[in-house]
Amino acid sequence: MRKMDHATRSGLVSIFTPVYNDHKGRIYRAFYSLKEQDWRNWEWVIYDDSDEKDKGNTWETLKKLRDLDRRIKIIKGEKHSGHIGYTKHQTAMACRGYILVELDYDDELTPSCLSMVKEAFDAFPDSHFAFTDFAEKYAGEDNRYHHYTDNWGRHLGGTYYQRYNDHWATIEAAPVPNSYTFSSIVGVPNHVRAWRRDFYKEIGGHDETIFVGDDYELLVRTVLKTKMIKIPALGYIQYRNENRDNTFTARNKEITRTWRAVYKEKKEQLENHFKDGPIAQPNWRDSFIVPSHCEVYQPNQDLVSIIMPTYNRAELLRKAIDSVKAQTIDNWELIIVGDKCPTLVKTMLEETDRRIKWWNLSKNNGPGGTVPRNYALKTLATGHWIAYLDDDNQWRKDHLESLILAVGEYGADYGISSFTMNDIPIYCKEPMRYRVDTSSVLHKASLLKKYGYWKTREEVGYAHDWELVSRWKDHSWAATNLPTLLYHNVFGAGYLSQIYNAYSDQPQPFSYYQ
Repeated sequence: MRKMDHATRSGLVSIFTPVYNDHKGRIYRAFYSLKEQDWRNWEWVIYDDSDEKDKGNTWETLKKLRDLDRRIKIIKGEKHSGHIGYTKHQTAMACRGYILVELDYDDELTPSCLSMVKEAFDAFPDSHFAFTDFAEKYAGEDNRYHHYTDNWGRHLGGTYYQRYNDHWATIEAAPVPNSYTFSSIVGVPNHVRAWRRDFYKEIGGHDETIFVGDDYELLVRTVLKTKMIKIPALGYIQYRNENRDNTFTARNKEITRTWRAVYKEKKEQLENHFKDGPIAQPNWRDSFIVPSHCEVYQPNQDLVSIIMPTYNRAELLRKAIDSVKAQTIDNWELIIVGDKCPTLVKTMLEETDRRIKWWNLSKNNGPGGTVPRNYALKTLATGHWIAYLDDDNQWRKDHLESLILAVGEYGADYGISSFTMNDIPIYCKEPMRYRVDTSSVLHKASLLKKYGYWKTREEVGYAHDWELVSRWKDHSWAATNLPTLLYHNVFGAGYLSQIYNAYSDQPQPFSYYQ
């Protein structure tokens, strides 16, 4: 075990930032975001790599910043380098904190970023790199964000809207590391990127000889030496400047040449390290289990992720959302994914709850909701527990609480509720075909990672909810015997009679199977 130094004991976090010819004062964006951090024990090391065209203006700005906050340390190179790898290396090596956080001078950190990073490293002491979700915002425009296609991140990245500073921000969820995502620069962790200082030094830090594209090369060396930590929350806002003078746009061709050369050199090492075997185009659409080689930091161990696919049911969707917000427990996140739903945006613009994430897929994938569910589950859900609510149903206010109580009482891996159909209670005492409804199920997220995700109706027929649950036959379950799921579909008398006769109409205490 490594000896704990003073920086580690005190929790000092170092932010390192090279800057070049900042004649527009964009670095104040980063400065103000650091002043808003809820973790206060930080230092900011800034390296000025400006050339003679700058006429010393950037250095004067940095001196003003240093005078404003004693936690800021500024460094001036003997001469302009122009090598991003060199300037990042020099800046990071001058840091004293036990954690190193990379921050570009024209970007910003969200207020909880440093505390999340510190807590993640403390939670996983054997992991030495952490990354968060990120957003790309257009500078000079009123809360307009860039977003990628539904298939970004090697078909494994996710995008979602969530409330941030009183507006809906477009947030990108970086995919988990595996041999497939690391085969391209678009699949590796973006900002925020953070290393333990000792580990950063052990692997040599940024390559000082690399002109551009240094990030991918360092991330490859990082993942070959440590298990990464994914922090599934917004930690970084990257700005797309008005005149497109960001490095990643201005030097895109050079960056592409660099990362491709690195991957060609390191491909065999990556494949041997991950040991994923051949991966034929994994994605979030199907039931395929995505190989993951990272820890996931979720401090809320009892969080329930509620998955809600939707298509063109605006009025019913509003009622479904309200029934979630009325739950007697508030330890949940609601993830709504539209199947290219034409009414979703209007409905969600009226919403303000920060616990809600939502996205509208660019292509409709047909009935059943399988693809939107898998998108939410594979790329966005962060809870220990998973629950489902279809957009044409509602929950009674004690639905989640009763399920959590039932599975907790017996240490079960999943639970089911009973339901009400046409105002008639239907009691479901055990999981059987046609006795399990999607919106009645609560289960551990780990079951999906072990047995796979949702299959389509084309694959398994109409009862695809039962097909999912049937894979868990060797796992313990609990039934609440409470009709807390409220159906809004109006069924004919013949069908209702068939369903009603299939179930006992007498409730009983929790059912349980070990």
